[in-house]
Amino acid sequence: MSKLEPTVSAAIFSSYIDAAVEMGIDRGELMRCSGLSAESLVDPDGRLPLTAYASIRNVLEQHLGPAFTLRIVETMTEVKATVIAYLMANSKTLKEAYDNLCRYRAIVAEVEPTRLSTVGDRASLACKYAKLHVMMGAALIEGSMGFWLIRGRYITGVDWDPIEVHLQGKVTDTTVYERIFRCKVINGSEETKLVFDSKLLDLPIKNSDKKLLNYLTPIAEEVVKNLPGNQNVKQLVQDKIFNALESGNVTIDGIADQIHMSARTLQRRLEDEGTSFASLLDETRFIAALEYLKDRRISITETAFLLGFSDNSTFYRAFKRWSKQTPAQFRKSL
Repeated sequence: MSKLEPTVSAAIFSSYIDAAVEMGIDRGELMRCSGLSAESLVDPDGRLPLTAYASIRNVLEQHLGPAFTLRIVETMTEVKATVIAYLMANSKTLKEAYDNLCRYRAIVAEVEPTRLSTVGDRASLACKYAKLHVMMGAALIEGSMGFWLIRGRYITGVDWDPIEVHLQGKVTDTTVYERIFRCKVINGSEETKLVFDSKLLDLPIKNSDKKLLNYLTPIAEEVVKNLPGNQNVKQLVQDKIFNALESGNVTIDGIADQIHMSARTLQRRLEDEGTSFASLLDETRFIAALEYLKDRRISITETAFLLGFSDNSTFYRAFKRWSKQTPAQFRKSL
């Protein structure tokens, strides 16, 4: 793992694996797919590459269906000891717990920030995920939102219902959504959002401990400050590349201008993270190609266009280089 690669909590990932095993999935198969050693999951303060979740996506979906993460987090009321779990459990109210979740969420996973807001009688927890992340990990994104709700119910001891759920993608499994969220779902939203009655923010947290909260807060601050993703440029550049692919004119100068760097500085920062702009462009196109080809409503010709290729033959050659098979062969194998 690169020292600058975004990471996730080993303790949370370990709890996620344990929950999947309890649901009947073979631990050995999960570990083989993850590429991780059992020892890497032992340290409660350890960090794992963010890609660990994506690496086990296929096996989880095969066994548990498209809403696999929601089904797993539904069982995760008790998670292994982490700073953020203790912070939420020892907050005074649900508002303070969710404030701590937003402030220190990177301890769980270094992804886009979450924010808590209140307008009138409605409160919301929201996160605007990058388009590439929505395409790659709809199940993981909805799982995060499910965890916000399930954890909020658990630490308050109140089985409360949200008003509505907003998804940047679409519902993966209606039955699972109805069981967990029990509310209106809005697909294709600008951001992923859990909307609920603002009065719920005043709910007290059962068994909270102010002294423990005060002790843990500076520890959490230090953990967040030292996370590798705080210095990460690769993820930001990859998001910008994905958004620009369709134009067919993705250049390092154009992307550097968008993130207010010189092209030379950007290339140096990417080299520090063990990659280059050309490699990142290639990698982003391959990731997007796989996701587009999984959707049979999108033709191969249209996929080539969405990836910024000038014609089908150029796309075919690139895909063959990436995967050792043609786009048609890949689609047929699904």
